[in-house]
Amino acid sequence: MNQKNFYTDFDRFGKEEGTMREDWAKQGRSEGIGGGIVRFGVSGTGLDAEKFCQSNRFLRRFELAAVCGETAKEAEEFCVGKGRPLLFDDPGSMASCQDLNAVYISRDIMDRYDQCILMMKEGKHVLCASPMADSMEKLKELYRVAEENQVILLESFPFLYTPSFQKMKPYLDSLGTIRHVTFQNCYSSVSYERWKRGIPTRDFAPETALGGLMEAGTIPVAAMIHLFGSPEKVRGSYITLPDSIDVTGSILMVYEGMIGEVIYSKITDSAMPSQIQGEEGSMILREIDNIKDLSITRRSVRQAVHFEQSDNVFHHETEAFIKMTDSGKGWKKSKKLSRKTMKVLQKVRKQNKVKEQDEFLDQKTEKTNEEEV
Repeated sequence: MNQKNFYTDFDRFGKEEGTMREDWAKQGRSEGIGGGIVRFGVSGTGLDAEKFCQSNRFLRRFELAAVCGETAKEAEEFCVGKGRPLLFDDPGSMASCQDLNAVYISRDIMDRYDQCILMMKEGKHVLCASPMADSMEKLKELYRVAEENQVILLESFPFLYTPSFQKMKPYLDSLGTIRHVTFQNCYSSVSYERWKRGIPTRDFAPETALGGLMEAGTIPVAAMIHLFGSPEKVRGSYITLPDSIDVTGSILMVYEGMIGEVIYSKITDSAMPSQIQGEEGSMILREIDNIKDLSITRRSVRQAVHFEQSDNVFHHETEAFIKMTDSGKGWKKSKKLSRKTMKVLQKVRKQNKVKEQDEFLDQKTEKTNEEEV
């Protein structure tokens, strides 16, 4: 690993060759949204959708123009206090709505792929919660459709665009050669208590592809790759609940001269912070997805660094996304990160012989047909 070149600057838009702006010009299309208000549709009414709307409500060029829920009532209840956006209970209807420029998708993982395809084919720019898909094949297809329809597709990693994440990077230089990194994302899902009582819940159903690896492991893996590049070797293990999904685990990411460790869970909280260890010092990060405080120790001398930052950081990414829709630039770096992240996740799934969503559904269909026969 080249220690001098392991940073990727997501703030530097437009240095890629063959930009989308040039493609639009060749086809006689307008060059993106061009500095005007971006009318967003939001598909989903969960916590991420709420945080997205709250964080962006004061963003100058953002307008919440439509919301799609499982039902019209769900969409209506979500919109209380959010103005008067259009309400939908069918993603197809929202996709064909001509009043929208872009869509934020935060549905269950199993629904994101189909909805991304649907929106992009109707000419909508798409910002989608991570992970966008549960396999490399689907991810490649998403980007193919995006390029075919000349729209921006961005997998959402809000923390990458925060000022604190960018400000943290120079402090890494003071740690010397990095040797060991541990990133964590552990939380206890409220649905877990229902599952333990025998109450069916989508969050723990195998066919939803909502396992801990995909739901909780994606962010720390992406952060590791963003800072240090792709690993040379990957080895992952996790625990699976009976007749359910993987829920907690760890991934060993081996680099030349460095070891990266990812710990994730959707059934346990962690009292331990994330940590970066170098030969000249170490750094402790409380939350990798919203860095506010660093604790740096160099030769027994401690330094505390505090960043003033909101608890809700979605607007930084949305602002970057809007710039991409203007220029057609900046999205290729995100595409590379998404593919590298999926490659690691897929390796872990194959090592543990975990079925992807389509494989599970095919097996379920075959079993049903056998029973009918």
